[in-house]
Amino acid sequence: QDYSPLPISCFDYKNTRGHLLVAGGSQRYMGAPILSSLSAFHSGVGLVSLYSDEVVLDKVLSSHPSIMGVRKENLSSLRVGGVLMGPGWGEGKREVIDLYLSSSLPMVLDADAIKLVKKEDRFGFRAVLTPHMGEYRRLLSNLGLEEDDFLTTLKKVAKTLECVILVKSSVVWITDGNESFVWDGSNPALGVAGSGDVLSGIIGAFIAHGEKPLSAAMNGVILHQTSGRKAAEALGYFTSEDLIEEVGRIRCSSALYFPFSISFFPPCFFCKTGTGFSFPPFFVFHHFSGRTGRLWAYLLPQGSCLSLCWPFSLFLLVPWSWETLFPYL
Repeated sequence: QDYSPLPISCFDYKNTRGHLLVAGGSQRYMGAPILSSLSAFHSGVGLVSLYSDEVVLDKVLSSHPSIMGVRKENLSSLRVGGVLMGPGWGEGKREVIDLYLSSSLPMVLDADAIKLVKKEDRFGFRAVLTPHMGEYRRLLSNLGLEEDDFLTTLKKVAKTLECVILVKSSVVWITDGNESFVWDGSNPALGVAGSGDVLSGIIGAFIAHGEKPLSAAMNGVILHQTSGRKAAEALGYFTSEDLIEEVGRIRCSSALYFPFSISFFPPCFFCKTGTGFSFPPFFVFHHFSGRTGRLWAYLLPQGSCLSLCWPFSLFLLVPWSWETLFPYL
């Protein structure tokens, strides 16, 4: 599987890059939701809101002004693109899961949120669960399942809960019950406090930006693992804060695309209907707005009219009368 998250357009801004709600944090584990929130920002999301205990919320917001706070009474009316629940949550808070279980929002359940999953829950394949091995065994116990063949049991969990499940270990396993993927990229430097919170923030950012849960899980693992490898090469062993910085560098290097065509020679300025002729052969780079955001080159034969290409080009953004002012774009 290649790394192919949804691209971020050069025209995107904070409201179009996605809004993620992080529900987590407790007095004992105050750092977890901070790591997840910062990781989401570095993964490209435009807005992050945090719901937590009052004392946690006050301390986090005073030290991290980029994160917005949410009070309990405002949860149901908050407009977001995705929800991440569980980092550093502590005990209780099942009512938050119930609130979003009854909505249509995509979600990520990590850490303490996974402990609250019931056998009756059905996520409609819009949730990603990210347990480590200990949390996974507890989940099996909650569901009344016994582990037989690992992958067979993992698929059964995904089908039972109607979710994507991602099990973190030296080998990362991902399945939605039908398709299954394995990342065998052992990196002991990733075995550091907060590394899982960074991963959940990455996946949360991707679903908030509009990726499907399975795709978000796969791309999240690739970005997390690649960032861990690059950080280890540069620093040796590292902290989760170091890892987040590397996530941002790698994500940004693959994020931008330009949703228009660029020609190196002028098109036919006399033909507004597509019946005239252009100059002799030249290349036009035309963007296909797919997941990869690649540019493909076309050699147009002599006699072809570029007026037919301009509806897909930069001049879609300006009146026709302006085009002669920019003949070499």
